[in-house]
Amino acid sequence: GKLKKANSLPMVLFVANNDKWYSDITFFLTYGECPTHLTSKEKRTVNLKVARY
Repeated sequence: GKLKKANSLPMVLFVANNDKWYSDITFFLTYGECPTHLTSKEKRTVNLKVARY
């Protein structure tokens, strides 16, 4: 695990593996926005996937 600070709140990020998809969803759930490298279609997919969380 690695301790990060975002928006003045400490965030503990645990990465279970090197799966890019997992990393993108973790990024979205942590920062509330999609990673900039995603296409608009991929951003929409991430938004739909994380809606259940």
